[in-house]
Amino acid sequence: LIFPGHPNTHVVEALRERRTGLPCDERKSAQEVAMRATFQHMSFENLCIEDVEVFLSDLCSGVEDAQELRSRTRAFLGTMPNYEDDVIAIVTHKGFLRELERGPLGRSDATEFGNCEVRVYDVVF
Repeated sequence: LIFPGHPNTHVVEALRERRTGLPCDERKSAQEVAMRATFQHMSFENLCIEDVEVFLSDLCSGVEDAQELRSRTRAFLGTMPNYEDDVIAIVTHKGFLRELERGPLGRSDATEFGNCEVRVYDVVF
């Protein structure tokens, strides 16, 4: 993975792929994913709480349109001041990144992300 063994790697539900109703856009339970050897160094604490509150209920079923996804990116961006780190790497899917750029970051002309593309932004809160 990109930051093997980094002591402050958190898995966050808000960074998930857009819900399209297709099986490829649904995740497994946090407990199941956390057992993979490649993810042993990551914190799934918040995702496990999410599983109990939302993932395992009927509330998580359905399709998320682009506007709902953009609202999720805005909500996630609102949590960023809670992190004490000066530098944060966000690893997620291109749909999330597209709506983050074109929505809250105000880059309406942003191009689609390529596979494994890295972009750097200086965001001040």
